[in-house]
Amino acid sequence: MTQMNFTLIKPSPPLDQFVKTFWILEKVYSNSGGYETVYPDGCVDLVFSLSENKYTSFFSGQQTKAIKIPQLNKVKFVAIEFFPYGAFPFFNIPIKEFTGVITAPADIFGNSFIELSEKVFASSPALIIQSIETFLIQRLLKNKVDIEQTIKAAQLLYQYKGNIRIDQLAATVNMTARTLERKFEIATGLTPKALAKVFRFNKIKNELMLAPYSNLTSLAYKYNYFDQAHFIHDFKQFTGYPPASFAKEVIEKNIYFNRQ
Repeated sequence: MTQMNFTLIKPSPPLDQFVKTFWILEKVYSNSGGYETVYPDGCVDLVFSLSENKYTSFFSGQQTKAIKIPQLNKVKFVAIEFFPYGAFPFFNIPIKEFTGVITAPADIFGNSFIELSEKVFASSPALIIQSIETFLIQRLLKNKVDIEQTIKAAQLLYQYKGNIRIDQLAATVNMTARTLERKFEIATGLTPKALAKVFRFNKIKNELMLAPYSNLTSLAYKYNYFDQAHFIHDFKQFTGYPPASFAKEVIEKNIYFNRQ
């Protein structure tokens, strides 16, 4: 049986404007190894990993399909989970360059990140987060970016579960639709339409994980799908499973780890 210890830690101000959460996962797999499946959720992640005394790290940009990360028998993750727009102020590189890819953070941050990586697994959880927050605040002070309109637009998309017209969204934040799309993709890695689609999927996925016996037709209509075919197509695109098969995997406890 898989053993798991999962901890969520809220970031301190001013990082809480950009970082959704820090999380630490310690996991022992039942066999000689396994994998973690990460589903698209609209967030961007910077992850440290320790497995068999080997340190690795990766930056996961916006994803539009599930990715599987192989692991050995025992693993510890420490992760920074950014809001959709949250990584840009620290990177000051268009986040769209990382969409659909996994990147080595040292290639982006250089020696300062290597030093941080050494601290992460040599400290207690409290000191780990302290080291990460210090690193992020230094980056934030170094990079001055103005993305207030993009933040407001992304928050509205989330609030409406993706169900808002892009022209209406642009007007609300005093932009043209074209300008919003360009700035949005730079800061989040996706267009507003694409991110809205991810938000809607993630709401459905979370609901199915909490209530896998849900009526799928009702669930499709609840999230404004007008036919089952489009619902099944989108869900399979993001997870690799039709919704009924995904629910079955949850019921059988083959899918159980959910960061929300």
